[in-house]
Amino acid sequence: MQTFRKQAGFTLIEIMTVVAIIGILSALGISALRSYGRHEDTRRAALAVANAITKARSEATASGRMTFVLFAPPTDGTIPFAPGQFAAMVIDQDDDKKVGAGDAVTPIFLPNGIGANVSAYGAQGQTSMKDTVLPSADESAQIPDGSLSALNDGTTIPVDATLGVPVLAFAPQGMPVTIADPSNWGTGAGGVYITDNDQMVLAVVVEPLGDVRTFAFDNASGKWK
Repeated sequence: MQTFRKQAGFTLIEIMTVVAIIGILSALGISALRSYGRHEDTRRAALAVANAITKARSEATASGRMTFVLFAPPTDGTIPFAPGQFAAMVIDQDDDKKVGAGDAVTPIFLPNGIGANVSAYGAQGQTSMKDTVLPSADESAQIPDGSLSALNDGTTIPVDATLGVPVLAFAPQGMPVTIADPSNWGTGAGGVYITDNDQMVLAVVVEPLGDVRTFAFDNASGKWK
């Protein structure tokens, strides 16, 4: 006579344990994906800023006119910013070496799809990593050897006394200068710092000769790479 062996099933505790493990793994996976997304958005934003600065430099050399990049709306209202606008490129059309209402203005926005958490450092009140020393490649005359806590509107770019905001100015030769002293090449050097408002900061640095380089702060080594 054929006999049937009773097959053992799963107990309720075993099922609950498996469900709990799946839940934990899913939560970790979602967290990792969100972190990856923030990091990619930050990289895309920094690349866009670097490209905008490079374009401004190219416009200066091609047109033979000073070109400016403003990283905040001027306090005198000369160049208004639209909601969500990150910066503005201004070409000195009247050749007075200043930013004026008659100049050609191109608004600069971060790429579509960038998360709301990505911004210039400090724009959302971030204080983490504030003691991080700026990269040595940032040769800003305004904030020499400072830390992230010393940034103005997320930059070490010189603040123009008239406009009241950081202004990156390129002479027709492609060198970064200040509006106050446009013949003194290299004085407009500095960096723009982009963060995911968590533990990632990227620096877009304009060197004294006008070259644009991008660095990321490595938390593991404590260095900019």
